[in-house]
Amino acid sequence: MEQLFFLGIIPPPAIFSEIETFKTYAAKNFNSKHALRSPSHVTVLSPFYLKSEKKEDACLYLKKFFQEINSFNIQLKNFNHFGERVVYIQITNHKELKELHEDLKKDFYSQAFIDSVPIQKYPYNPHLTIAFKDLKSYYFAKAERYYMKLKYLRNFTVEKIHLFNYRNSRWFKIDEFQLNKKHTFFNQ
Repeated sequence: MEQLFFLGIIPPPAIFSEIETFKTYAAKNFNSKHALRSPSHVTVLSPFYLKSEKKEDACLYLKKFFQEINSFNIQLKNFNHFGERVVYIQITNHKELKELHEDLKKDFYSQAFIDSVPIQKYPYNPHLTIAFKDLKSYYFAKAERYYMKLKYLRNFTVEKIHLFNYRNSRWFKIDEFQLNKKHTFFNQ
């Protein structure tokens, strides 16, 4: 049986909590609850289907792959939006993250763990989602005014990549892969 997975970065607990608060505010004030169905994260590899019998081998491969990747820093800075359906926190220094995404996409998809490579509709643009999918246009203007006036700046070092699985209409963290701790510049 195939299951749906994605790879992402969960921010450190204090930042995670702040982001969950932004998402909860969106749910209560702009009726946008969909973002609460997954833990706050930065997507590294978009959702893909994986057969149950290939999951263990895929996880072993990912563990080895990520051990070769050095930890890196992320800066979150203020809010932005895609069209009128998505509000997110921007990532300003995403060069290493984009390189990781491309390397992972090329390497992981070539290992025959998945039967078909997912089609990506949009170019990879790393961010932290606050509201999406169910953010209706009549709430968007209010959400935009609220979030765009906020100033938000946080830095953290990425030391782990997480594997998420979709079950019962929610995303759950099911595994994590340690990066090489070659450098860490920001306190968590």
